[in-house]
Amino acid sequence: PDCGKRAPASENVAGQKMLCAACGTQFIVPDATAVGGPAEPTGGSVGVPAVDGARSADAVGFEILPLAGASEPRIDGAPTPDAPGFEILPLERRGLGVTGWVVIGLIVAALPMMGAIYAYNQFERSALAQHRVTATALKADADRLLEGRMYPEAQVKYQELGEFIALRAPDDPYLRTLADDAQVSRDKASAAILSVAASRGRPAPVVALSLPKSTTRPAAKGTQVASANDSRSAPAPPITPQVPKPATFDVPAPKPAVPAPPAVGSRPPIRPVADRRDGLTDERIGQAIQLGVNHLIGQFDRTTFELHGNNDNQHEGADALCVYALMQCGEAVNDPRLNHRGPFMVGILEAMKKFPMTGHYATYSRGIRSTALAFANRPEDRPALKGDVAWLLSTHDHGAYSYTKVAPGGGWDNSNSQYGLLGVWSGAEVEIEVPNVYWMDVEKHWMNCEMPDGSWGYGRGGRGGEGTLTMTCAGIASMFVCHDWLDAPKFGALVGREPFSPGLKKGLEWLETGDHSVEVNGHWGYALYGIERVGLASGFKFFGKHNWYPELSAQVLAKQRRDGSWGDDVDTAYALLFLSRGRHPVLMNKLRFESPGQGHPAYWANRPRDAANLAKYATKEMERPINWQVVPLSREWTDWDDSPILSIASHKPPTFSDADVDKIRSFVQAGGMLYVQADGDSTVMPGFARSLATRLFPAYEMEDVPKGHPLYSSLYKVPTHPLLRMVTNGSRILMLFSQSDLSRHWQLREQKTEAGKPLFQLGINMFVYATGKRDLRNRLQTNYIAAITATPTTTVKIARVRYAGNWDPEPYAWTRFARQFQKQTGYALDVRSVSMRELDPKVYPFAHLTGTARYIASSDEVAAIKKYVEGGGVLLADLTGGTGAFDESFRTTVLACAFPDLNARVIPQTSPLFQPGPPGMEDESKPRLRPYAVEKGGDAATGLNGFAAGKGHVLFTSFDITSGLLNTTTWGIIGYEPTDAQRLMKNAILWTMDGQKDE
Repeated sequence: PDCGKRAPASENVAGQKMLCAACGTQFIVPDATAVGGPAEPTGGSVGVPAVDGARSADAVGFEILPLAGASEPRIDGAPTPDAPGFEILPLERRGLGVTGWVVIGLIVAALPMMGAIYAYNQFERSALAQHRVTATALKADADRLLEGRMYPEAQVKYQELGEFIALRAPDDPYLRTLADDAQVSRDKASAAILSVAASRGRPAPVVALSLPKSTTRPAAKGTQVASANDSRSAPAPPITPQVPKPATFDVPAPKPAVPAPPAVGSRPPIRPVADRRDGLTDERIGQAIQLGVNHLIGQFDRTTFELHGNNDNQHEGADALCVYALMQCGEAVNDPRLNHRGPFMVGILEAMKKFPMTGHYATYSRGIRSTALAFANRPEDRPALKGDVAWLLSTHDHGAYSYTKVAPGGGWDNSNSQYGLLGVWSGAEVEIEVPNVYWMDVEKHWMNCEMPDGSWGYGRGGRGGEGTLTMTCAGIASMFVCHDWLDAPKFGALVGREPFSPGLKKGLEWLETGDHSVEVNGHWGYALYGIERVGLASGFKFFGKHNWYPELSAQVLAKQRRDGSWGDDVDTAYALLFLSRGRHPVLMNKLRFESPGQGHPAYWANRPRDAANLAKYATKEMERPINWQVVPLSREWTDWDDSPILSIASHKPPTFSDADVDKIRSFVQAGGMLYVQADGDSTVMPGFARSLATRLFPAYEMEDVPKGHPLYSSLYKVPTHPLLRMVTNGSRILMLFSQSDLSRHWQLREQKTEAGKPLFQLGINMFVYATGKRDLRNRLQTNYIAAITATPTTTVKIARVRYAGNWDPEPYAWTRFARQFQKQTGYALDVRSVSMRELDPKVYPFAHLTGTARYIASSDEVAAIKKYVEGGGVLLADLTGGTGAFDESFRTTVLACAFPDLNARVIPQTSPLFQPGPPGMEDESKPRLRPYAVEKGGDAATGLNGFAAGKGHVLFTSFDITSGLLNTTTWGIIGYEPTDAQRLMKNAILWTMDGQKDE
């Protein structure tokens, strides 16, 4: 690619590293079909096209010399030195005279000797050209670092250049000139470092490196070669001759080049493990929504703010539907055009309000427009919203609707009936007054037309034919609306009743049967929106065996067209509504359990609308749509991972098997919080809670939540503190138990009463405590990482230091981190719990010690730590949670006793421990703290402390790293941001593998 020449090469060298004999540039021989299709054959060989696809003239006579073990070619276009002595010898295709034939005869006679000499000289020159290429690239890298004011890094790179030249070709004039220039530039970097340090009043970091001045050849085989980066010496490896195999002709084995000794602590290459998920991710859903938004916005006229080309009598309803879909999308993707106060959205809202909505589809149109206006809830829209609700209240016949006003006993249908109700309900949700008799009429209508099997048809039972998915979803969603306004206030304070009315229960059972919930056929977009409404209204994550949102989302994404649409504007709007409304974060998962052998039903939902009402309140207060869910106990714990809280509420103790308890424990250990409540202030539930806590967490006692706990102030400062008890690992709440019935107030919608408002605020505080104040996870964003089945390139043994205290507050942290580490590097971590006395640096080069509470180490344990570190091990210690006393006891009873003559210091940002140079390492020179840590400690120093002792190192911090390995953002933890905690731990392990270099 540098000289633009073409040369013949046989097919068997495809993929090999080669050296061009014309210009000395390294490159990878591409496959014959890799660039521009099959190359034209030349004399039985395969032509290698230029990298940029250009076709240059064949230059017969060029050879390609394969470089065994050569480094990768540069791709940044850095110039390469000329290779003196190389000639371009094209064989001209023309006739030869007598003189020419005589010369050829003499040449043929001398070919054997000339061939040997030529081949040897070519190899020597090729090797020298390769050294020049590599040295020039190193010099260019170092110069860029110097220009970018990365002075310590530039020093190291200039040092690397000097060593490279001294060990390979110190007598070459070109390379010697590079070495002299590098020395001058390195002196500039040193002066700059001293200047910066002096300006900050700090001592300059010592970089114990010097550019080699020696012009001697590399040490002979078997001698000791000292590394400039390490005070220790390592034997040079045996030198194995590398005999290149030319691609076009055979040559005698040349004199081999002498390779540089490997760096101390060399390791296998980084090979990330490919993510083999099914491809349905939250990111893909977000991209699909954005594409759909782009298309739908383009369908609006920028002058009239109405949809293009819709002149039939469905125009007004379609317009309102698209406006509503874009408003919902504005809550799911970050698009400034969708701001409700922005010019585009204001334009289409105002245009929509002006429609008379008097056509044949008036019920649909007004129902959807009412929903859109209520969602925006702007003061200027109230008159239009009230007008639509009033029209819908005046046109129904005992809760049933037709396309326009229904004559008494006239032709209603259930499709219009659900959209008429939807418009009235939307108005009621933003405090438009609706008479109670309306909800009673609607409930009676849907009960009367339900089929015996629990489904609904288009009309009355027997007249509307068989039940359908679309109409069953309409019936269930409508029954839920009535339940909110009738059942909840009437029976909200009671316990011991079924969560759903008989008709609603039958409808849900039909939807959970077989594949009913995912067999979307006719009226595709309309059906999707119906399923989504039922899913969000019921909270059910699963309908039977089907996880409806991801399963149907996969179908939706598969149907999206290249222009971002799903066909017409109506189906596009419905698809966007389905994707955006179902994507939002989940406040709480309510556990749906059975109670076999108890002689009573499983009362898992005495308060069936408590979480729904709390989620609505959270949506308003946090200005971000929040959903809630119901999850069955029969599913694996990983199916509960989309919410930070798992709720178990009842007035009768449920019966959990050991397997059930294991699943609940796994959910909590992965970063979740269990909330248990005594419905109806049940007197038997406290005993159940204590028993469950003992089964789940036998090492911890249940205790009262102190008044100053972050739970009471994570978002609101709650003035009243109900009696709450907790189980904590010393870092975060694992289980929270309320002996009083908090959710009764949520069920009764008492967010405005003096007694109820603080409890709504406490409910939001619970969510914020469990999930943090920002970066809420969307529904499909999971922390779970499945076990890695790929074969690792290497395995590193990690010791988790065990002692007679709380040494393992987060048991799942290393399980998750090891999987993430292998995904990112290809290296497996063999993590074992090891007592201090069993620590051996030859077996476990890296050890992690953590805790939450004060611990006094014995003299034997102190001696074992000292022996481990001085023998070459790296010990990293942190304070889980960042709020206990473990760090203080570690410093005073372990470090001070084991290493009394060594003073710990903040490890400088320039340390290789924090630098991204070696493969897999990342820039962690300025790790970020969690918001709670910043709130409590301000701009405290965030780096690690440490020191070298013997052949090893001690690294420690009072900030939490361990919790960060879970990738959760629990409030109340003083520690590093999870991503930074994970990078710090990864860097520490790779740095250990690379030889623990301080400079």
